[in-house]
Amino acid sequence: MIIKNESELNMGRPTAKADLITAAAANYVKLNILVSDLTEQELFTSFDFSHDEKKKEAHWKRDKNLRDIFIHLYEWHLLLLNWVSSNQDGNQKTEST
Repeated sequence: MIIKNESELNMGRPTAKADLITAAAANYVKLNILVSDLTEQELFTSFDFSHDEKKKEAHWKRDKNLRDIFIHLYEWHLLLLNWVSSNQDGNQKTEST
């Protein structure tokens, strides 16, 4: 997917498959721009959420740096692809299976 102009990077919530694909491509571009603009220090700095009482869930302790976040997103992406593939093959998959 090629982003033709800046307005494609700033669209609303998708309501159709084509819009979802365009939004995903645009957000991927945004993510790449964001990460490419980070300094070496920012890329490897550990996150510290210990001072925020609202952030008690396990992922606030597990995801300690940008690499952890990307691995987490990658694993969720693989899980989603597995669900879609299984469901298309007639094997009903849900979030708990």
